[in-house]
Amino acid sequence: MLSIGSAYLLWRLTHVRNVPIIKLAVTKKLWIFAVILLFMSSSIYTIAGTRDRLRDRFDHTERSLTLDGTDFVRGTTYQDPKGPVDLEADFEGINWLNQNVQGSPIILEAVIPTYQWGSRISVYTGLPTVIGWKWHQEQQRWDYRREVSNRIQDVSTMFSTTETALTIKLLKKYDVKYIYVGQVEKLYYPQSGLEKFNQALAYLFEKFVINDKVTIYQLKESIP
Repeated sequence: MLSIGSAYLLWRLTHVRNVPIIKLAVTKKLWIFAVILLFMSSSIYTIAGTRDRLRDRFDHTERSLTLDGTDFVRGTTYQDPKGPVDLEADFEGINWLNQNVQGSPIILEAVIPTYQWGSRISVYTGLPTVIGWKWHQEQQRWDYRREVSNRIQDVSTMFSTTETALTIKLLKKYDVKYIYVGQVEKLYYPQSGLEKFNQALAYLFEKFVINDKVTIYQLKESIP
């Protein structure tokens, strides 16, 4: 409400009378000066804040000012509590999905604690995932918190279990079309569970090796 009112008042200040600033009363000059000062001070974070946040979260590398919201990944390693994650390698997988996937198929990716490098595939591709950030999902679906927890557990099961029948059942339940196995998945889930996509369940998927850190599995056809 305050922003709407402020926009109208700014119009009133500049369009009611066409009077040169030099002829305005001192009080009005002070008001104009205050408005300009507030506007300039509120712009400081837009210009400098993002770069400082990047230095806090990742490294001390200086970044140029840009409108590219993914520029921060270049040469950046995210220090997850379980180990380092090469963001540039992850983005090769993300870019592959953006360039090759049509429609809105559901992807399976790791679920990790909030405010870490989680849900990054759905965030940067716009593709739906089985479950997003736990707390955000619970906030928006407060009466269905149990279902949120169930989905998180099912994601963990799909990545971790070596039981192929159970995995197929859950993949079918959530209509999963793509499975993303990157560094985050390898940090949070056991190798024995991830290997089933290369071995026991390999007949279900077409495998795309994006780089030495990222592999994407595409379901060949709907699971009967």
